[in-house]
Amino acid sequence: MDPKAISFTITGGTDVGRKRQRNEDSMRWLLPEPGSPESRFGAVLLVCDGMGGVGKGDLASRTAVEFFFKTYYDENNSELDTQARVQQALEAAHAEVRKAATSLGMVYIGTTAAGVVIRSDGTALVFNLGDSRVYLLRGETMTMVSKDQSVNAAMLERGEITPEQASASRNMNITAFIGHPFELDTIYKPMTVEPGDVFILCSDGLWDVISEKVIQETVTKQPPERAVKTLIDLTLRGGAPDNVTVIIGSTRTVKPQRRWLWPLLGLLAVLLVAIGAVAVLAGRGGANTLAPVLPVPTTAALTTEIAAAQTQTHAAGGIEVLPSDTPSPSPTATDTSVPTRTATRTATPTDTATATDTSEPTHRPTRRPSATRPQPRRPRPQQRTPRLRPHRRPAPRHRRAPRPQRDHPPRPRRQQRPRRRLLAPRPPRHRPRCPRQLTRLSRQRHRPTPRRPALPCRPRRRQPSAWTIGFCKARLRARSIW
Repeated sequence: MDPKAISFTITGGTDVGRKRQRNEDSMRWLLPEPGSPESRFGAVLLVCDGMGGVGKGDLASRTAVEFFFKTYYDENNSELDTQARVQQALEAAHAEVRKAATSLGMVYIGTTAAGVVIRSDGTALVFNLGDSRVYLLRGETMTMVSKDQSVNAAMLERGEITPEQASASRNMNITAFIGHPFELDTIYKPMTVEPGDVFILCSDGLWDVISEKVIQETVTKQPPERAVKTLIDLTLRGGAPDNVTVIIGSTRTVKPQRRWLWPLLGLLAVLLVAIGAVAVLAGRGGANTLAPVLPVPTTAALTTEIAAAQTQTHAAGGIEVLPSDTPSPSPTATDTSVPTRTATRTATPTDTATATDTSEPTHRPTRRPSATRPQPRRPRPQQRTPRLRPHRRPAPRHRRAPRPQRDHPPRPRRQQRPRRRLLAPRPPRHRPRCPRQLTRLSRQRHRPTPRRPALPCRPRRRQPSAWTIGFCKARLRARSIW
């Protein structure tokens, strides 16, 4: 199966995101022309995500992409097996990334990788290193073909965490990548391509922000070019903490969009509206045009008849008499120099339309107003209007008339209550000093016990008797005398 024969469409896009200073992702795809030397090895799609935490992730991703394609499409390589050829390309890229780290004086630099190789015989090979993913959309179902190589994925595989905890976790430490000091542990998955399949390659900056359901709906409902742009926009709206890269390879036959159809329909609608407006204006203009003027005969009788025909008379029933183009053969003696509102009866038949009185006599007298005899107005009911009195200024006190004397005595005035004085604030109530007093007060006043703590009881002082008070007063008087 030739990729060109099934109208294989590849498109992709990348963005730096919202928080990164530079884009450390790299992507590339190659769709060979039929009959070219590269067509024997099929089409290749590759996404590499540089490790920014280590440093120089952009250099690692660019180096890996460049040497992978250079080694895979090398004509001097006699290897025909797709998996062996991909492994050789990955090892060559791994070696070059290690050399770049050594030249920079660093322990290592790294990048993830995820790709798809589609051969002309209809077979495909999916491979990945790290957490960059490859999805396959077949029909209405989307599945993840690749397998993540990270601490989070290993814990999920062992059952230590649930998928919800894995999606919420940020433990993104990867266990395999291009450039690490150990041997490459690449994951391969061969498969067969069917018409209508769609491959989606993306970095962790996309699937970590957007769910798989949103990716499936976007790719299913939109063409590849528009779907790539929509996915990147959705990631940017979600915050985009990392670089975003996505490639879509589709074998679906997309119907060509007729973009010229809507502008053409709009132009036709505008033309129809303009033609309708012109027709309406033309109809109004024809109604307002005057009738052609007939040639005036020399005789006075014909002149009077034409003037009577051109005059519009209105009958009492609302009938309008229009002028006629054909002159009447018999002259009429009716004087029509002044139009009247009553219809004129002519004994001689004429070709002009004349109003005839066809109303049947009724026993009830009509109350319609006529032009000859005015109808008396109905008297309106008289309304009482208040009589307006002129404003008079009151006379001064010395000119006023004295009040008449009353025969009965005046009614005694109601005694006013004495105004209440503002008393001083009431002194505070006696503070109980012992529980015994608290109990007595609560019983007398029917109120709950105060919340203040009770004070300890003190011994009561005995009141002096009357004899003691009198004796004290006598002593004081004696002292004042002496």
